[in-house]
Amino acid sequence: MKKFQFQSELIALSSEVWHSAFAIPKRVVSSTSSPNHKRIKFQLNGGQEYHGAPLSDGRGGFMIVTNKEMRKNAGLQKGVPFQVSVWKDESKYGIPMPEEMEQALELDPQGSEFFHALSMGKQRSLLYIIGKPKSSEIRIKKALVVLDHLNSGGGNLDFKALNHAFKAANKSRI
Repeated sequence: MKKFQFQSELIALSSEVWHSAFAIPKRVVSSTSSPNHKRIKFQLNGGQEYHGAPLSDGRGGFMIVTNKEMRKNAGLQKGVPFQVSVWKDESKYGIPMPEEMEQALELDPQGSEFFHALSMGKQRSLLYIIGKPKSSEIRIKKALVVLDHLNSGGGNLDFKALNHAFKAANKSRI
């Protein structure tokens, strides 16, 4: 696995969703992604590894959006250059599979079939939701709610209904 290293700076975005990003050189994007596989892993200032995908900056270049947690963990500040390491993401899902979801999928073949029939983006979104909490108990609860939602909906994913299911599960003693 070839790693690419370069320096970048935060770019302020005028988006309702994303507030900052950093530029990623075209040569790095062309070396780490293909039309069928755009996922990458990266480190900021040699710290924590993140999964992501380069996005068009609208001017022929590429960028990776950052969130507050990333900026804080790497000590990023506007106008201060930082070190970036990037390499191709060879993982199956493009995001870590929480152990709790892996076990839930093994125990629920129908739920596993529905989960794996979803688009890769929807699978990543669900894995992110499940893997975000620090508590294993909460991750287990979220994995079970997701699979129950998929099973009861015949494999259809409705994020609004899923959110209601999470709230209902939080009120009950699952």
